[in-house]
Amino acid sequence: MVRRRARLLGVLVATLAMLAGVTVGAPRAQSATVIDGFDPGMLISDAHFYASTRMTAAQVQTFLDREGRNCVPGPDGTKCLKDYAADVPAMAATRYCQAVTGGKGWRASRIIADLSRACGINPEVILVMLQKEQSLVYASGSMLNKTRYDKALGSGCPDFQPCDPNAAGFVMQVYSAGERFQKYRQHPERYNYKVGSNVISYHPTGQCGSARVNIRNQATAALYTYTPYVPNEVLISSAGTQSDSCSVPGNLTFYRYLKRWFPGSTTGSTAPPIYPTRITPVTATTAGTTGVGWTANVWGTAQGVPNAEVWTEVRLPDGRWSRSQTGRTSGTGYYALPLTYGRNNAGTQTFRVGVRASNGIHYSSAVTLTRVSLSARTAGSARIGTVANVWGTAAGAPHAEVWTEVRLPDGRWSRSQVRRASGTGYYVIPLTYGQNNPGRYQYRVATRTNAGTVYTAAFTFTRYR
Repeated sequence: MVRRRARLLGVLVATLAMLAGVTVGAPRAQSATVIDGFDPGMLISDAHFYASTRMTAAQVQTFLDREGRNCVPGPDGTKCLKDYAADVPAMAATRYCQAVTGGKGWRASRIIADLSRACGINPEVILVMLQKEQSLVYASGSMLNKTRYDKALGSGCPDFQPCDPNAAGFVMQVYSAGERFQKYRQHPERYNYKVGSNVISYHPTGQCGSARVNIRNQATAALYTYTPYVPNEVLISSAGTQSDSCSVPGNLTFYRYLKRWFPGSTTGSTAPPIYPTRITPVTATTAGTTGVGWTANVWGTAQGVPNAEVWTEVRLPDGRWSRSQTGRTSGTGYYALPLTYGRNNAGTQTFRVGVRASNGIHYSSAVTLTRVSLSARTAGSARIGTVANVWGTAAGAPHAEVWTEVRLPDGRWSRSQVRRASGTGYYVIPLTYGQNNPGRYQYRVATRTNAGTVYTAAFTFTRYR
């Protein structure tokens, strides 16, 4: 299976050119009503998407003459789309497209109309995508060059890489795009986006999060397969006139131009645009175990939510969640917050992290932090040669490895005897160092946590005759 990736650069150039007004004849930014009716799950109906006889070559030419009326050729002589012509080779029928007779010097309007009809795609769709991908409908002057025609629809043209030679050039771009859409239609099981519930990214970096989109028809699934990103909140709230580092306008741009140029191919809805349902994966990690009284943090990332309010919540004994510490995510969505609740008490606390995104509050999965403390008791003294123990509890550390350490004459601590605590954390460890020699010996008991080793206070045990 060959999966076509979005031509992100072309899409951005086309959209930025439209928004900035740098192309002659480009539409000015309009009010929010320009995307009224936008539904990320239904960009265009199947009936309209596959309406291959929707426009004749003459009608396409009339459209190009009107929209490109102010166009001037490029510095190298590259023609405006309304004046462009190319030879079309004869092409045999395939599973996806009908035969094309071909001919010399076909105008762009005929290429679009005839190849769209051959491959069963609405010529309006091809016109919109020519603007979406390479701004060719409005391109003029310095924006016109051979490369723009060679990758006119971005079909088989990965970002920053040469096009597939079999798909390069204006004629083959139109044919290849139509053929692709028919492949998507006939073999939907081969591609990532299908009718039904889909998770679609906002941006190719993967750091901007994703949204859940209920795709309701094959045409919309095809458009997401072609350009696999959903518009984010910044794009939709500004009707496509503003963007940020997580914005990929491609599919919103498609809808904008379709509604502007061919409103009869949209639903005609005047309802406010629908925002994709953002999935905000808030990750949260703790050390898992640490010592009582130690500083401990929870850290993670709120994908696609930079510079946002973030906080911890702790689960109280009655099951309610209570807010604890508050901070802000970084420019990449990273955060680190202190876990202060229960700091001075042994035991396990359950936390979650909340973040306030533009579409509401999102929470991480619950995480735990166990604080461990050690107690130690002895008889204080014992006769030489007799058995003596230290005992106590490794609170918060059932079944943990526990050991004694003895202070040597040079001041260093040396591990002595090792045991494992019970299921309640209780332990008993023999004090063997110096067992047969009278004197005062200094011990401590230790256990390990993920954040480091926890020790008891040092204690003295005396051996006498």
